[in-house]
Amino acid sequence: MVDSKKILIADDSEFVHHICKARLARCKDYVFLSARNGHEAYEILSKEDKIALIILDLNMPLMNGVEFLKKMGKNPSYKEIPVIVLSTDENEEMTKILHYLGAWGFVKKSRTDGFVSIIEDALANKPSPLKFYNSSGH
Repeated sequence: MVDSKKILIADDSEFVHHICKARLARCKDYVFLSARNGHEAYEILSKEDKIALIILDLNMPLMNGVEFLKKMGKNPSYKEIPVIVLSTDENEEMTKILHYLGAWGFVKKSRTDGFVSIIEDALANKPSPLKFYNSSGH
């Protein structure tokens, strides 16, 4: 039996959880773990083995995405887990911060057409250190 890939979705929007799961439905090997804020996401990350990918919202209650990335970065055992940031906000300064904090990529919430291929690239350990997708597709 092939091990399922665990994907942690950290977003306070139920709709985003639904969209992520729907977009990845054709991929049978995925198991989804859900968190509604950064604190809950970090607890799941601490308890679960072999999380293959984290999909992270920037704006969440209790602990936002930037705070989560900072905390995650303090633990060397999490260094290899790709993090794809989802947000409605997109600016160059935030892109630099996310890159510095180790995010693998960025997807604007209004642009999810290439979402599955972005996830597959991250899970396949394709090079990033920074593959940010904006509304122009680059």
